[in-house]
Amino acid sequence: MSNFIIKNSNYCMLGFPSGAVYRYYLSMDSLNGRKLEAANLIPNVTGNVQLVPGKVGNGLRLFGQYQYVDLGSFTDSCIGNVSMCMFGFTVSFWASFVTLENNAFYLASGKTGFTVFSYGSRLYAGVQSGDRQYQTSANGIEKGRWYFVEITWSRNDGLSIYLDLELKAFQPLSTHVQIEDTPYNNFYIGRANSRMILEQYADFVVDDLEVFNADRKTLLFLDYIQRALVFTFIHICCWKLIGKLRNLKQIGRPTRNYFELEQRSGTRILHPSMVIETFGNPSLVSGKIGKSLLLDGRNQYADFGEHAQNCFGNLDNCPHGMMTALWFKPKTSEDGMQYLSSGHNGVNVIYRNGKFKVTAETSTRKWIAETTYIKQNEWNYLEISLDPGKGLRVYSDNHLIAEDNVSEGKQNMASDSSRFYLGRGNGVVDGNVSKSGAAIYDEMEYWYGTRDYLLAFGYIQRECRFYD
Repeated sequence: MSNFIIKNSNYCMLGFPSGAVYRYYLSMDSLNGRKLEAANLIPNVTGNVQLVPGKVGNGLRLFGQYQYVDLGSFTDSCIGNVSMCMFGFTVSFWASFVTLENNAFYLASGKTGFTVFSYGSRLYAGVQSGDRQYQTSANGIEKGRWYFVEITWSRNDGLSIYLDLELKAFQPLSTHVQIEDTPYNNFYIGRANSRMILEQYADFVVDDLEVFNADRKTLLFLDYIQRALVFTFIHICCWKLIGKLRNLKQIGRPTRNYFELEQRSGTRILHPSMVIETFGNPSLVSGKIGKSLLLDGRNQYADFGEHAQNCFGNLDNCPHGMMTALWFKPKTSEDGMQYLSSGHNGVNVIYRNGKFKVTAETSTRKWIAETTYIKQNEWNYLEISLDPGKGLRVYSDNHLIAEDNVSEGKQNMASDSSRFYLGRGNGVVDGNVSKSGAAIYDEMEYWYGTRDYLLAFGYIQRECRFYD
């Protein structure tokens, strides 16, 4: 999909060729009494559960002693009745198994839905589609480590289990199994759709649960999920036929733009794939790592060009979110100074009313985060991350210093300029013409993915910090 114009919620709908793709999401980050906090879902918790450090922020600890989460009934939708899944389904989550009991159930979406359970070190997935049952399993599950678990099913391809992005098991065939009636027909985390006589409650930590009403292959084709793919010659030929070869980079590993800001030839900063022009004769000085770019605030700036057709210059084209990170030393902080602007629908960093104000804008939405925790005349490792569902977050030296979880509406006003700049902005900001920012910049990255995603899958490394 080309745009992520969706509300800040845990449920969203995207356009799809014969219908819509629905996504349900539980971050497991916040617990309010007996309810997990989630928009458009009411996850009720039974038993004494705990929020603990997860793979991404917090995770939910279930102890295998009558603790579970009830997400309600989904029998009138694909999630609880897979015979309604025109394009299949995909469920993914992070799991750390504390114990691996026989017949311990981790997910169960209803008697005509899907299940995930273990028997010793073997992880099973099951699907009941009408009177046909699919089941497959992956062996060698270990306790005490994180797994990224994906269960995906479609009528054409059957059932598959992926662990840490690798296909571990699949079953294209089904068997006839009569459905047993049960009063426990909701979507559960941590228990089965049964009276729990022979089954065990789950003893594990779960984090970042997502459910889609489309199979994994379809979601990748639509560029709605990111997974690192290994392409064969057959894959590449097929992608050429459907005109998608140009998108292979975005669909596999997240794109990374990297700028050392080390060398200059004339007015240009050297870069292997991008033309970066400087104006006002700025200097390269000793930086955090090697050389860095000094902009003195007197109409000195660097112009990376217009990139409105991709995520680097237009947040409408960031379906998986984005993160930019750089070493940043503000030399002077005067009201209206703008230090970074990635375009009309982009990220902006400006000093306003005694605070650093970071904004992120799409065509219809705007997030604003303000902070006083960026140090003057000192190096700050500044990270700005936008997640379509979680909002805008700003980090300095691996500390979360500002965030905006709820966007505001925005009228899409045309702009004469929509370029990526360091040291200046794109026209009028907050009703005022911005000033050139005085700062030193070094080692800048721009990723087509969120900070949480990059950390979880090992693309970046940071010291772990958890916040209440």
